[in-house]
Amino acid sequence: MIRPGWLARVGIDDPAAARTKTAVLRSFLLALIAVEAWERSVRLGGVAGTGLAVALAGVATIAAAMVWRPGLGLVATGLTAAVVAIDFASQFPANPNHQYFQLVLLALLILLREDRDEEVVWLTAALRWLLVGGLFHAGLQKLLYGHYFDGEFLAYTITQNDRFAMVLEPLMPAAEFERLRSLGIREGAGPFRVDSLAFAVFSNLAYLAELVLPAMLLLPGMRRLAVACTLAYFVAIEAAARELFFGGIMAALALSFGPPAWLSRARPWGFAGLGVLLATSFGLLPRWFFS
Repeated sequence: MIRPGWLARVGIDDPAAARTKTAVLRSFLLALIAVEAWERSVRLGGVAGTGLAVALAGVATIAAAMVWRPGLGLVATGLTAAVVAIDFASQFPANPNHQYFQLVLLALLILLREDRDEEVVWLTAALRWLLVGGLFHAGLQKLLYGHYFDGEFLAYTITQNDRFAMVLEPLMPAAEFERLRSLGIREGAGPFRVDSLAFAVFSNLAYLAELVLPAMLLLPGMRRLAVACTLAYFVAIEAAARELFFGGIMAALALSFGPPAWLSRARPWGFAGLGVLLATSFGLLPRWFFS
C-alpha cells in the first residue's frame, strides 16, 4: 500500500472506497466526453454533423454505455481514449485545453488497474493530485505574468467577451464599463485598467484562490471546507467562462477528496446536467453558450 509521503498528502482511500470513486469518475468522464463529442459534431456540421465527428461521437457513446457492464470498464476507457486522441489530432493545434487533461485522466484510468488494491489506491490519489497541480499551476501562471494585479487581463477580456462583460459589469462604474466596451484591439488602444477597488479585489482573488485552495486540499483538517470553496470557485469561473465540460471534470475531481458517497450522490445530478447540454446541442432546448 501507499506509504506516508508526498503522494499521501492528498488523502489515501481504502481499496473499496477507491474502487467506488473510480467507477463513478470513469462513468461520468466517459459520458461527458460522449456528450462533448456530439456537441462538437453539431457545431461543426449542423444536426447531421460531419463524417468524422459523428463517427467519433458514436464510438464515444458506445463506450459510455459499455462502461456499465461488469468487466468492460477498461475496454470502454480505451475506446474513449482513442476517440479523444483522434479528435485531438484532427484539431491540432486548435485543441481546447481540457483535451490534454482528458488524455491524462484516461491514461491513468487505463494504466492503473482497479482489481489491484495498491494500484487503485494510487489511482485515486493521482487523480486528486491532478486537481491540486492544475489549480496551482493556473494560479502560478497568473502570478508570473502579472496581468491580474491591476486587473488588466480582465479589463481586456471585457472588450472581447460578452459573457465576462456581463459578470464583471457590476464591479465597476458604468462609465468605466462603457469605455472598455468601446475599445477596439488596435495600436494605442487602452488603457485596459479599471478604477474600482471591487474590480481589483476580484482580479487578485482569481490567482490567490488558485494558490490557496491547493494548499487547503492538502490539509486534512481543512479538506471539507476546501472542497466546498473549490466547487464555489469553479461555479464563479464558469458563470463567465461557460466551459462546462472542463468545469464538470474539475468538480468531480474536487468531490473525490471526500467520502465515496459524495461522488455517488452527485453523479445523477451530473448526468442530468449532461442531458441538458445534449438536448441543447440538438436544438431541443434554447441554445446558449456552454463550450
